[in-house]
Amino acid sequence: MAQTPSSTNRSLYYEVSACNILLTWEEPTDGFEYFEIKYRDKIKEPKFNVNNVKQTVENSITLYNLRGDTEYEVKGFVIQEGDHNKIFHRFFKTKKSLIPDLIELSDKVWGNPLIYKLRCSIYEVDEGLRDCHIISDYEQPQFKDGSTREKTVLIVGATGSGKSTLIDAIINHVVNVSFGDGCRFKMIDLTDNEKLHKGKEVVSQTSSTTCYRIPSRRGFGIGFALNIIDTPGFNDTGGKSFDKKIPIQIRKLFESVIYSLHAVCIVVPLSSARLTEAEAWVFDNILSLFGSNIKSIIYPCITFDDGGDTKCLAALKAAGIPFDKSFRFNNSDLFASEPIESNWNTRKKSLEDFFKTIGNNDSQCLKNSEKVLKTRECLTIQLENIQKKIRVQVNIVNTIKKDGKLLKELESEIESNKDFTYDESVPKTVKNKSKKSSVNCNTCKETCHKNCNVPFDFLVRFCEAFSGGECKMCEKKCKSDKHEKEGFEYEIVFENVKRTKEDLEKKYKVAKKGHEKHKSKIDSTKLELQTSLQELKDTLTNVENLIASLNEIAMKKTEHFSVEKYLDELIVLEQTKREVEFPARIDFISKIKDTLKNNRQLEELIQELSIDKP
Repeated sequence: MAQTPSSTNRSLYYEVSACNILLTWEEPTDGFEYFEIKYRDKIKEPKFNVNNVKQTVENSITLYNLRGDTEYEVKGFVIQEGDHNKIFHRFFKTKKSLIPDLIELSDKVWGNPLIYKLRCSIYEVDEGLRDCHIISDYEQPQFKDGSTREKTVLIVGATGSGKSTLIDAIINHVVNVSFGDGCRFKMIDLTDNEKLHKGKEVVSQTSSTTCYRIPSRRGFGIGFALNIIDTPGFNDTGGKSFDKKIPIQIRKLFESVIYSLHAVCIVVPLSSARLTEAEAWVFDNILSLFGSNIKSIIYPCITFDDGGDTKCLAALKAAGIPFDKSFRFNNSDLFASEPIESNWNTRKKSLEDFFKTIGNNDSQCLKNSEKVLKTRECLTIQLENIQKKIRVQVNIVNTIKKDGKLLKELESEIESNKDFTYDESVPKTVKNKSKKSSVNCNTCKETCHKNCNVPFDFLVRFCEAFSGGECKMCEKKCKSDKHEKEGFEYEIVFENVKRTKEDLEKKYKVAKKGHEKHKSKIDSTKLELQTSLQELKDTLTNVENLIASLNEIAMKKTEHFSVEKYLDELIVLEQTKREVEFPARIDFISKIKDTLKNNRQLEELIQELSIDKP
């Protein structure tokens, strides 16, 4: 509400809500020591409450924790050498509290004080991603320009950091719950699976990223609609595989639900002298999703604040997290049966400062971040493509070497033994069902983009795997009309197949003289491998260019995308699957890794591998 001058005394201005009265007055011209403000409930309180105010720039005070729809008597005095000089004496009636209306829109949960869970309408946007409309019965008030003012806050933190309680403190502040009210509200909505984890400190209660939408309402504690993006707590028993889902969920949210941002809140306990490896990893990954323009709206939110030193801020700085301002909260007694009023007032002032800050923040458009996300997705696709190419190339090399050795050493045995057989590692394309649709090429029988977010087949040309209407991933670079979204992925696996003398002769057109005749075929296959390695080199160049582009537009330089990292993951993949001849593939991948690490050309691998020699 805009400040209103008193009709009886033009030096007094005030704002009245359901639970607060803000008073501002002009400073007297004569010297004075301090101001004394007395107030009481005109009906229920015979004695005045007293607040002393030292001389300030604005000479103002907020009377907190008042009852709604109640008349208060307020007196103001200037204290000078023990004398009390009255400067105003007014009666104010607080506005009707919205609490009874909100209780009607809530479900009672427990206790003392009474805890109510605000009802919400939930929309499943994607796996692990929800859009949750709180108090959906309220209509958004429109302003003169026809718009609805809205602010969006992203909140991230480790399991046990106090993130969920901070969000509940925010909703109680937004709906103007007063210290004296006999109830509190909760907002966090848990899925059935999340409820099973409730109360387990080492397991995040929240496993989904949820956007809570709180409408703007006259009588609320803030003057705008609020979107709170609650991310899963990380660093729990789910491990890094669970933590990896968080940046993915946030990316999907910004692609489909949220298009601007006003604050990124990093929740960290006061006692955190250093970040754990998981905390540093997730914070870094999340911040890497954004464009550089987001840097100015990052705010550490310190929880469990008992007034001690903020060593946690030094830990965030050491981890390379940029910020200029932080906020301190102690929410430990938010739902306590006997809360401490001074804690409540301190928290309220911190939340007022927080919302004043983000209320003044310009909307940070996520277009730059959208470009970061698209570049990251292209990079991921390219690196997955490298993995496919290398696995196939490894098999080609090992097969040629094995055949060459076989033909030379067993030439006489092949001639004399009609029952001669040998094992050959053969790549085989299989279909694996997936929870989400992937873009597959019907001609090449390849998966060009796993878990693609493009909704329909006729829109696949907008997938990051395509450029100029052609796929950059499949072998034949097919047009988009040769691709479909399907509920499975193509995967190359390797299996041993029994081969005969006739198979070997047919493959290399071997005559009775053997080795001399088949050498030309091996040389031909060697040229094919050189071509394949050149394609790999081109892909690596694309990856380097994408990483350079990403580092130019992203808030943090990417340390998570590198060919070396993906080659390491490919080695782990081979060790896990243990398919036919996996040690040979691991050896080849290690050679490629060393070649790149030492800035050597891939072509040098041909000579080193000596595939034309037995």
